[in-house]
Amino acid sequence: MQLTSIFFTVLASVVMVGAVPSNIQSRGCPNDYAVCGECNGTSCKVAGTNRACDVGSCVGDGGGDGAICGTYDWKSPTMECPGSG
Repeated sequence: MQLTSIFFTVLASVVMVGAVPSNIQSRGCPNDYAVCGECNGTSCKVAGTNRACDVGSCVGDGGGDGAICGTYDWKSPTMECPGSG
């Protein structure tokens, strides 16, 4: 009985891993960003975490709360923000 339970747990794990999208860009980010978020104060909020803007700013012209920010390479921590402030 315990072996059957372990078997189905492992099987379910394999199915879940197989369901992960292989192309992260298919998430529909604008501006060809691989990972995107929204300006939240002076930072870019992505997946619930606030990340510092490395290029541009979330304040000033083009920035502001809710403006789209992100990165073109999902492996890179460099966040690009729309504002010039």
